[in-house]
Amino acid sequence: MEGLVRQFKAAAEAAKAAAAATATAEAAKAASIQVQAAKEPKPEEKPRPFLPEFNLSLDTVPAEVQLQIDQLDRDVSKLKQGREPLQARIAAYQNRLNPPAPVAEELARLTRNYDEARQHYNVLAEKRSNSKMAATADSSDNNEMFKVIDAAFLPRQAIGPNRRLIAALGGAAGLVLGLAIAFLREFTDSSLHTEDELAAAIKLPILASIPTVDEKRTRKRKSASVLRLQEHKGGSGPSPLRHVDNKITDAILNPSCSAREHYRFLHSQLLAMQRKKHLKTILISSSGAGEGKTFSACCIAGMLAQEPGKQVLLIDADLRRSTATTVLGTPSREGKNLGAILRGRSKVEESLERCEDLNLYFLSSGPMSSNPGELLSSAHIELVLRECAESFDWVIVDTPPILGAADVNLMAPFCDAILLVVQSGKTPLKVIKDSIKRVGREQICGVILNRVKVARYGSYYDAYYRQPLNESSQRNSNLQLREGI
Repeated sequence: MEGLVRQFKAAAEAAKAAAAATATAEAAKAASIQVQAAKEPKPEEKPRPFLPEFNLSLDTVPAEVQLQIDQLDRDVSKLKQGREPLQARIAAYQNRLNPPAPVAEELARLTRNYDEARQHYNVLAEKRSNSKMAATADSSDNNEMFKVIDAAFLPRQAIGPNRRLIAALGGAAGLVLGLAIAFLREFTDSSLHTEDELAAAIKLPILASIPTVDEKRTRKRKSASVLRLQEHKGGSGPSPLRHVDNKITDAILNPSCSAREHYRFLHSQLLAMQRKKHLKTILISSSGAGEGKTFSACCIAGMLAQEPGKQVLLIDADLRRSTATTVLGTPSREGKNLGAILRGRSKVEESLERCEDLNLYFLSSGPMSSNPGELLSSAHIELVLRECAESFDWVIVDTPPILGAADVNLMAPFCDAILLVVQSGKTPLKVIKDSIKRVGREQICGVILNRVKVARYGSYYDAYYRQPLNESSQRNSNLQLREGI
């Protein structure tokens, strides 16, 4: 194939040379025509007498030119004669380069068969070489056989994967990742967890740190005492039993509950503040919802009501959600609640409910009001709180969150102090400071840190109260509790 291409190129070059010769011959003919035209004298021109030698030279030029022209004609004829064979050869080469379809198919088939045979030959040659190497592998140049001295042994354990290394690396990576996540959470957490952190941040006294009351233990340990409420006046005997939330009952009456001891400590501090500052009406609130203000208000009222000779009133002043009414299990009575009193439709004495087991009275908020701000901004709220303060030794007022509504600012001027509840590990410091700024630092008598995971001295309480009691000591403790009530 490459030879055909070379021959085709040579024929093409020869054709180019013939074309060049033809062009040269045509140029010579044109030159001869010009010379003949130059030889013919113009009709009006006459030869000049003073140029005889020049005229003689012009007569000799046409003969030489004619000879050159004749020679060129002969060359052109020869080139024309050689051009025809070259054109025939070019046509033949073109036919060979562009064969007909059947010939092209046959050529492709033969080429394919040749390639397959060549590959098969290479494979057989490689196999032959391998067989020769295998035949001569166990013998030396002198036809001596080799002997196996030490046989190969299979490995007793797998080389990989190294599970111990992978487990160690995974454990280390998990530890590092856990520490990184813990550090990130600690770095981004703006809430407060301990009394010292809270006291240093807000510069207010921390009256108590209340641990989280375990709801599972509360359900397993059913308290023998159940708080029951009945109508104070105007009723024909006690109303049906209304069970209080188990966690509140446990924190008030169960002596083995560590939260009860923290509320007892808070009780002693409130008594000292009452003797010093003559506190009677305490408003309990928090920065936001879900921080345990209602739970704290009920527990504080229950602990204060255990003091002999003291009467305590708990007011549910949350006219939007009635949270205290819900956790105490007292459905709102129609026309006998705080909302009805503020509207002038009822009196305080007619709307109270009394706890049979404690010196505790309760005033429910009533159904949800469409305009609680207008009710609390009226002059009736001051009269109601003043009347309650004159009739009871302690008045505990449960209100909506400080930042959630303006109710706290409306009732704070008619209360002696505000007790702020802060949930440990949840409430951001900025929110706490905004709440203090809204109600005024001078109005707050103290702060309760609620739902502390590890309360201060909590291990001592647990170690003391987890000791088993025999039946007689348990019976005597219940009897003393009943007598104290």
